[in-house]
Amino acid sequence: MTPGILTSAKALGNGFPIGAMLTTERIAAHFKVGVHGTTYGGNPLGASIAEKVVELISNPALLEGMNERSRAIKAHLTRINERFGLFSEIRGRGRLARN
Repeated sequence: MTPGILTSAKALGNGFPIGAMLTTERIAAHFKVGVHGTTYGGNPLGASIAEKVVELISNPALLEGMNERSRAIKAHLTRINERFGLFSEIRGRGRLARN
C-alpha cells in the first residue's frame, strides 16, 4: 500500500523545527506555489539538517547499534517487570529499532 500523503516533522530535524510532506506525482501535480504553506517548511538550514538526519539514520551501523540498545532496554524492562509486575506490555515501538 502506498499512502497518498505522508508527513514528517519532529524526527526529521532531530530537534530542529522542520516539517515535510511527501506525496505521489499524481497528487503533487495539484500543488502549485501558494497552495500549501507551513511554518516549518523547508529553508536552507532546515533542509541541510534534515538531509544529514536522513543520511545518519540510513547508516546500517547506526541502525544495528540502535537494535542492540533496544534489545538491552527491553531485556532490562522485562526483568523489572518480572520482579515488580509494573507493565502490561513491553512493545518497543517509537524508536528506530526494528521489532
